[in-house]
Amino acid sequence: MNLALTITLLRFLLAPWMVWVLLQDNHTLALGIFLIGSLSDALDGFIARRFNQCTPLGALLDPLADKLLVACGMLTLLWQGHFPLWLAGFIVLRDVIILSGAFAYRRATGTLEMQPLYISKVNTAVQFTLVLVILADADGYRQVSFAVEPLIWLTLATTVASGSLYVWEWSQRARKNLRV
Repeated sequence: MNLALTITLLRFLLAPWMVWVLLQDNHTLALGIFLIGSLSDALDGFIARRFNQCTPLGALLDPLADKLLVACGMLTLLWQGHFPLWLAGFIVLRDVIILSGAFAYRRATGTLEMQPLYISKVNTAVQFTLVLVILADADGYRQVSFAVEPLIWLTLATTVASGSLYVWEWSQRARKNLRV
């Protein structure tokens, strides 16, 4: 256990708390919780690299914590009518395709060592930003309203691009490893 991993684990606790707060229609507190969760993602990565606290467990849990926080925010905002259903569908479909591909690759080759693609990191940052802006808009910060629609389209673009690149990359790896 180290500081970077502790911060990652914090996001696992923030996600259900944010859902509960959102369901109480307290968008102000939910915005604060989500902002802390978003910033903690950058902080734990910085600490892990800077102070040599990278661990296999941290490498596994960090993206899961990101997904949980974004998914909880997205799905609760969808439930409340603030997040577009069609975009949530694309995001969930991308994740299902990536997970299915990872399971198929592991089953076929017996190994799986995934490193996040750069576009996937961009996609995560864009998703965090979209949820944050929608939360702010729902909380009455109308000065951010102009950013919602462009962020929706940017999220779609990065979601499709990252999903496609994962499929391409892991298909190539599977072909190469299965020929050997």
